[in-house]
Amino acid sequence: MVRSIEMILGLDPMNRFDALADPITTCFTDTLDLTPYHAVPSNIPLDERNPAGTAMNRDDRFWLEKTRELDWSHIDAPDPYWLNRIIWYSIPKGASPYPGRPGEQPGQAVDLD
Repeated sequence: MVRSIEMILGLDPMNRFDALADPITTCFTDTLDLTPYHAVPSNIPLDERNPAGTAMNRDDRFWLEKTRELDWSHIDAPDPYWLNRIIWYSIPKGASPYPGRPGEQPGQAVDLD
């Protein structure tokens, strides 16, 4: 992607990795395509952060509560132990167990501030 952006802007590669990268060429052509497109409206309410409590199962409610318990006061404030598990659950919805590391515990993160 970076190589393609460099080529579009007429820039030289920043490093050898950019120079050796294959640019994205399949989505670009030399001829202008003025075919109109039709936008498809979203069928998901974008202003709703979490589903209503009635639409959730027991596991969804557990992870919602864990999310609300985290400290969101600044960017690195949430405990990575719980945040990683919340994100993991949100993708396959509990279909596969979290690949935890031995000895992991909540609150082990070091605050470098």
